[in-house]
Amino acid sequence: MAPREWFQGLFRREPEWCLKQSGLVENTARLPNPAIGWYRIYHFPLEVPAETQQSQWVLEDGEQLALLLVNIGAFQRRELEDEALCNLRRGLSFFRQAGKELIVRGVYDSVGRGVESEPAQFERVRQHLRQLAGVIGEFQDTVFVYQGMLLGSWGEMHSSRFLSSPRMKTLLEILEKEIGPNPFLAVRRPMFYRMLRKRGQGEEARLGLYDDAIFGSDTDMGTFGWESADTVGWNGPWLPEQELVFEQQLCRRVPQGGEALLDPYGPPNLTDAVSTLHKMHITYLNSQYDPALLEIWKKQRWCSRDVWNGATGYDYIGAHLGYRFCVRQAAIRKEADGLQIAVSLENVGFAPLYQPCELRLLQINEAGEQHQIPLEGELRGLTAGERLAAVGVLWEEKSRLYLGLYRKSDGRKICLGTDNPRQPENTKQYGLFLGTLEL
Repeated sequence: MAPREWFQGLFRREPEWCLKQSGLVENTARLPNPAIGWYRIYHFPLEVPAETQQSQWVLEDGEQLALLLVNIGAFQRRELEDEALCNLRRGLSFFRQAGKELIVRGVYDSVGRGVESEPAQFERVRQHLRQLAGVIGEFQDTVFVYQGMLLGSWGEMHSSRFLSSPRMKTLLEILEKEIGPNPFLAVRRPMFYRMLRKRGQGEEARLGLYDDAIFGSDTDMGTFGWESADTVGWNGPWLPEQELVFEQQLCRRVPQGGEALLDPYGPPNLTDAVSTLHKMHITYLNSQYDPALLEIWKKQRWCSRDVWNGATGYDYIGAHLGYRFCVRQAAIRKEADGLQIAVSLENVGFAPLYQPCELRLLQINEAGEQHQIPLEGELRGLTAGERLAAVGVLWEEKSRLYLGLYRKSDGRKICLGTDNPRQPENTKQYGLFLGTLEL
């Protein structure tokens, strides 16, 4: 090689790729994402034909979830007949066709008379739960959570003669066997969870919680106890501050939701309320109850140094129920396996994402050719304030990059809490525009 060519080769550099990003901003939209948000209750006495009741079930467009309260009190002394089970299928199909995901709770009572509404014999309860669970198991794609075990007033697992540990374990075994692998299960108190799971058991379990008295009193109307965990042991009701720590750990893996009540001594200030919902990892709340507290939240204003400053408490809480992912930044670098991109996402919601999802990058070159690039990184379990760097390998060509997040079970799109003000409307079906890859 001639000296001139040698020196030219010494100083010759390969072209360097850069990611020219557009300005990404956090949005304040209530995102229409699956398995999170506000819900309302739809009463379903199982002896009444579903078709008769559907005219009264007014579905709210802005809510992705609904709680179906399946009342079987009319069958207190007999098994569920085939017509009743077919009726349940028709009711569940109605919500499936409407695109709603369900929280389902079977009850004997919806007026606060749990003991007198339940069957006299526990064997009848077992029979009823097995029948209900078999039908609910046919709707794996529709039922997000099954709450309770048929027991107690309003199905809230109080005011019942059957709340012993052995009987609850029997009912849980029926649910786990008959209802199928997908729906989460939930019990009313952390104490009940501990009665059903030994210490250290259930890291991969599906059993979560529901709390229909959040903020209702110092103990959430008896959800928590008045004594230390050291005093009452694993199976007892703990002090509220200890229960919140317990819930904070448990609900990294399983969802919790319910109803918020106005304490007779006054509501917590908005900052404290939000802090508690964070600790509990609340995924869903009743949008109609307690109206007194909800009206207070609608008048309160959130104070912060970000885009949420000035939002109503109701809007702020509603937008942060469950998971909410924001794109913080993206960067590229040359690696041995090619041009690598890393996208940083942060969960700013109250709770983790509990269902598997996948991040995909769409790369569109100047000729209009598209490349789907899966990004490695597990968003499931990422809780509030935690970040993930999702990584993938790009094609080395001038192109536009779009980010999309999708639920694995059905491919449903999960909207991000980030916008690009410069992104044309006709490209939003591709995902969030991250920027252009250029030399």
